[in-house]
Amino acid sequence: MQIGVALVNAARHGEMQAVGQIVRNHPEVINVQPPTTGKGVESHYDKWSALHWAVKRNDHVMVEFLLKHGIDPNGKVPCQHRPLGIAQDERMAKLLIDAGADVNAEDMSDHKPLDDVRDGAGLCDDRRARGARAVGGDSW
Repeated sequence: MQIGVALVNAARHGEMQAVGQIVRNHPEVINVQPPTTGKGVESHYDKWSALHWAVKRNDHVMVEFLLKHGIDPNGKVPCQHRPLGIAQDERMAKLLIDAGADVNAEDMSDHKPLDDVRDGAGLCDDRRARGARAVGGDSW
């Protein structure tokens, strides 16, 4: 589990070399999410996967690498968004969708990634229309 946490932390800090080394040497940890501490103070960020962090950082190279090596494009955090729901641009949304991200998959709050794009929750306002087009929607 420590190797998986190291992977998540490397992605969180944008350390592509470390991410690559961990994934190549320990492919079994690609979909790891950090365990809860049991202290009841974790935020949803504490449970993000390496893919969540790479998407949040808008790191296309890291996302492509993780997807190529088998990370789940539909990974989710309880009550939070899937990686597609936090995509910041059309290119990122397309990378995730092409890898199998489900635009209609609901999280525990009944949110769908497509709803997030339509509402602008994951995309900055100036990029919302391009993101919507990437997932087959209209320009809102």
